[in-house]
Parts: sequence; C-alpha cells; structure tokens
Amino acid sequence: MKKTLVVTHVMPLELEMFERFISYYKEGFKYLDSNDDVTMYVTLNLNPKLTDWENSELKPQWFINKFTKAMEGVRSYIQIVVDDSVWGTTQQKEQVIKLDYDQFIFVDPDISIHQQQLKLQLIAAEQLSGPFVISPNIPRWWDSSWDPIVHPNFKNEEFGQFRKSGIWENTFTQTPNEVTLQLLNVFKFGCGMHTLYSKEFWDLIGIPKEFGGYGSEDTYAMFASQIARKNGIDVRQYVLDGLYISEDRNEEHREPSYSSKLKVFDLKMDGKKYSNDIMGDILQKFSDSLLNKQM
Repeated sequence: MKKTLVVTHVMPLELEMFERFISYYKEGFKYLDSNDDVTMYVTLNLNPKLTDWENSELKPQWFINKFTKAMEGVRSYIQIVVDDSVWGTTQQKEQVIKLDYDQFIFVDPDISIHQQQLKLQLIAAEQLSGPFVISPNIPRWWDSSWDPIVHPNFKNEEFGQFRKSGIWENTFTQTPNEVTLQLLNVFKFGCGMHTLYSKEFWDLIGIPKEFGGYGSEDTYAMFASQIARKNGIDVRQYVLDGLYISEDRNEEHREPSYSSKLKVFDLKMDGKKYSNDIMGDILQKFSDSLLNKQM
C-alpha cells in the first residue's frame, strides 16, 4: 500500500475556487477503501509581502475561517502561512517532496476532476515502481505538444478546447467506460494537473531552490527527465487514457466575489520569468550531477 500526498497551494484570491474544488474532490474519497492511504497537504498562503493586508478590507482571519471550514472532514495536513516563509506553489512543492510519502499528486485549485480520477490513478500507480509520472487525460490544450495526453475522443478538436463553455462542467459527468495506462515516449505534463509523481521521480529530478516561490518546475522536470533518460536512467511518463481533467475557465469563477476588498502585490510573473532565464544553467547543473554519479 503506497502512501499518497495530494498537494494544493491556495492564494487568497483563489479561496472561492478552492472551496468549489474541495467540495467535489471530497466525492472522490468515497471511492477509496481501507487499502488507500491518502492525505492532503494544503497551504493557505497569507504571506503579507504577497497580499497587502494593511490596505485590504478583508483580513487574514476571514480567510482562515473559510479555509478551515472547507477542509472539515478531510484527512489532511493544513499549512497556514502568515509570515514571509513561503512565497508560492513552487517553494511549497520543493519542501513537500522531501516528506515521507511514496507518491505525490499536485493539483491546482482551478482544476476539475471526475470523482473516480483519484482512485483510478492510485490503482495505476500500484502497478509501477521507480521514477515515474502518471498524467490524466486533458481536453486539447494550447498546441500539438500536449497531444500525447489529450483524451482519445478529443484528438481532432481544435486547439484551446479546454477554454470552451461546458468542458469544465462535462468533466464531472463523463463516463469512464474504458481506462487504460499508456506509456509515453515523450515527457509532457503540467505540474498541477492532478499529475501523480513517484517519490523516486522527485528524488531523481528535484525542484531547484533557485526557482524561489513561483517558477517553471514543470518545464524543468520535463527537460530533466529527458536528460536522465539519455543518461540511461529508466524514468517514465504514463497517461491514464479514458478520463480527463480540465481547467475552470469560467471568468465568473476566476474573479472572486470579494476581489474589490483585497489588495495584492503582483510578483508572480517576475518569478516565472526568472526561472526561465536560469533554466539553461539549472539543467546543465543537473546533467553534470548525473555524469558525476556515473564516474
């Protein structure tokens, strides 16, 4: 029986979205049995250098109350950040992958998930060992590079299908008639798309501290996986064909009802750009580390 940690990071402006997410994610727990060891690790990030609490009408306790209520009944480790110790989801992941769990599922609060998705990924993971990734299907995303994990029924849809009205709602009502585990010959995954990673995967790949609070850890992990494979390491990505997740693109959902009562400091894009700027050096360092281990 593998110990699984489901990891989510929530910013104040994402709280209503997270409340929706956790309300239907709880339905997935009903498919688990005594052999399933699943815990959630959820961070509510109230860092005062990211949210301007002094000039916000709503204060941290309001978010804490709503957050803890939403998490009632969930087996979980709750992290509520009220200082500047955590700056974003990348830093959260970098810390979490060191914990004593066999596998991790990273999921963003704007992802929609069928109630059987969790159980089916756990069943698939029981068959595997070593450094691996299991991605769910997705609707057709931005470009053809995502096609290896697109749901079989959506291969001929236009790009950007995930933005279409109804896709988010249909995620919950789809019927998973036949679900199969397929080995891919490429690496393509979004870190927070309810992607499952073995402990051995992150022990091998790691998440660079240099990325700071918010960076491109998924891009890094994909390139690093390719480098590892070229060095003879059996790192693999699978896709669970037959059941898709999607992203909530409803603008009414993405704009919280309380947005006018909250002031934030926008540092997110700067972090993403910085991680991309140093990507080449970080990947070279990873490649060198593999060569040194082989010597």
